[in-house]
Parts: sequence; C-alpha cells; structure tokens
Amino acid sequence: MTLRATFICLLALSCTKGEGSSSAPEKTAWTPVLQARLEQFQGQGLPPVDEGELQNVRELLESSRLGGRLGKMAQRSLDDFSNEKLCSILLDWVEDRFDNSPLRLRAYPLLRERAVPEILPRLLLRLKYEKDLSANIAIAATLLQLGNGAGLQALQNILLDSTSDERVRTQALLVLDATPGFESAKDFEDSWQLLSAAIMNWSRFRTFGKPTVSPPSVALQAETWNMIARLQSQPLRPVDDARFVLSRMRGELSIPPLLEATRDSSIYVREHALQTLAWMGYTVGEWDLRTNAGFVQKLTPLLAHAVVRPRVFEALASSGSPEAANLAVEWLQKGNYQTATAAADCLLRCAHSLEHFQAARDNRSQEHLSPEARWSLYLLVMSTTEKVAPLPSLILEQVPEGERTRRSRWSALRAQMPMHSRR
Repeated sequence: MTLRATFICLLALSCTKGEGSSSAPEKTAWTPVLQARLEQFQGQGLPPVDEGELQNVRELLESSRLGGRLGKMAQRSLDDFSNEKLCSILLDWVEDRFDNSPLRLRAYPLLRERAVPEILPRLLLRLKYEKDLSANIAIAATLLQLGNGAGLQALQNILLDSTSDERVRTQALLVLDATPGFESAKDFEDSWQLLSAAIMNWSRFRTFGKPTVSPPSVALQAETWNMIARLQSQPLRPVDDARFVLSRMRGELSIPPLLEATRDSSIYVREHALQTLAWMGYTVGEWDLRTNAGFVQKLTPLLAHAVVRPRVFEALASSGSPEAANLAVEWLQKGNYQTATAAADCLLRCAHSLEHFQAARDNRSQEHLSPEARWSLYLLVMSTTEKVAPLPSLILEQVPEGERTRRSRWSALRAQMPMHSRR
C-alpha cells in the first residue's frame, strides 16, 4: 500500500470517528461509474496515433513550407487527413515534451485551422505546459474558436508584458480583433476594456459568446471522460492536470460528469471529483442557476458517508446556495472536527438568511471547533458590519497564514455569490 493510499485510509477512519449516522441521509451505493463511462465511449474520442503517422505529418508539414511542386503535394497530403485524425496527430506532437524543435510550434496554427470540438480537454492542458508565447496565442485563439475563454488571460498577460516582442503583441491583438464581440473596438483602449470584461465574465460564469444549447458531441464526451480518468491516479500530477482542465471548461461540459464521478467506487475518483468541484468556486453555482440542475440535491445523499463528508461540504460551498448553508448549520453542530470545519467554511461561502448569520454568532466561540472553523465563522459575522469582539489571539495564531488568507478571500468573494433569489 502506498503512502498516499495509507493516508486516505487513515482519513476515512478519522472522518467516521465521533459522528453518528442516524440522522444522515440514506446512503448512496458506490458504483464503477468511471469504468462504465470509459467502456461506453471506448473508441468514440480522437483516433489513436502511431509513431509512423506522427513522423509522416512532421515531414509533410516541413515540406509544405517549401513551396513549389513538392510543397503543394505535401499540402494536398495534409488536406487528405480527416480533421479528427490530423488533430489527434498534432496534439500528440505538441504534447511531446522532448521535442523542442521550432517545427513543433508550427503545428499549433494548423491545429487551429482544422480544430474539432473534441480537442478541447487536451488543448486546455497545453495552457499549463506550453511556454512559447506565439504558441500560447494560437492555443488561446483555438479555444476562443471553440467557445472557451480560458486563454483570454494568456492574451492579456502578453499584452501587459512590456518585454514581449512587438510582433507577439501584435499577434495577440489580431486574435482579439478577429474574435466575435470585439468588432466594436476602435483602438487599443477599447480592445483592452472588452478583454478585461470578457475575462471577468469567463472567470465568474464560464461563458463566452453565444450560449451553447446543444449537448456536447459523443466525441467530446469521450475526451472529457478520458480526462476524468486521470482522477483515479495515486500520483498527483495526472490529478492536477485533470483539475486544471476540468475547472476551465464550461460548466455544461464538465460539471455533470464530475457529479457522476462523485459516486464512483474508487475513493480516489470520488475525492478528486469533489475536490475539483470545490476548486471551481462560484462558477458551479452560476451553472446551477442557468440549468436548474439541483446541484445541492444531487450531493446531499453523499453526506451519509462520513469518509467523504468534509469533501462534500467543500463542493457544496461552490454553489453559494442557501440550501447548502442550511446543511452546513446542521453539521456544524453535530459533525466531528473535520466535518464541522468544512461546514463552517461552507457557511461562510453560502450564508444568506438571518438564521445563517445567527448560527455563526452562536457557534464562533465554541471551543470544540477547530481554529480554522472559528476563523470562518468570525469572518462571516464580521461581514454583517456589526461590532464583533476580535478572535482571541491564541486561537488566531493556530490558523496557518495560508488558511487565514484563503478564508479571507472567500469572505471577500461573497460579493460575487450566485443570486439564488433569481429562481
């Protein structure tokens, strides 16, 4: 058994200690959700690539730049590939971390030209690893073409960087000029304002351009589940990669399968799916408002399982929902140390009513709560603008600086809490 597996088993034991289940919801049976979905979508995503095909495209792309008869022949050969096959080959190529050749970077414009929706998950991951600025511009442009705004920040960073090559900054501006919604820009200042507004909108709502009402294609669903499969990993890098990608997809694409994955028979998949939903923040609540999906209702049965209960509250907090706050008040009082801490954090991020604030006042001095829980409740009471006695320094000193900062940020973000009263 690995060290990480041992830790999760110990965590499971600690989560069950001190908590009765008599008043908890009826337990949900764990099922092999991920395995079933991978079998369902087997062979439905991007086609596989062998080394011979990859080498062939490398040579064709290089020859196509030569011009003349040879260049035209190479271009025709590239045109003969289906978009799906060529995109699969090009993604394999740009993902090769041992290939530092300039030719590899020229694959990105061709990928943009031939893009199909199912490249989205793997292309998003290139934002994490690709260092070349021109390549990042091509990635951002392709993502925008696919209705995803995750690359907007990369464009802004390039424009902000005074050390960037002027040619590169011009490329970034040309991408913006060709993006729907930026047509009204008369100058750089207009483009900058539109870019800043688009980034804020994407960060909060995960929407860009016209809303997509049609369901994702089978191929895109297959690639999304392939990305979710990384959540079963014990080494953390594949998990971090999946979280990076899934949290940057539109909610309509990533949240429903993540909700399914919270019921998987693998504790790694369950924990990491819940953690990913938690990291997505209030974008989850905004998606829930748009779709009326019943996010809180879908997660509530998982509270019957002590082993995932703290993670469930972390995910519930992303809803910004009064129903989640109601659950947090209940478990704040009856949960064990870990559960009560997660419930206090959830209350900080979801409190709406006078009853929620009163619960924070009544419990913020309870000595059985963790210092982190008391800090969350203190911040919530502080947000009512009433005079509050400072948290005892002895308690505050027990909260690591990073945990204090994180909860202070949550408190500041309450201004962006989804407006569930719109329902």
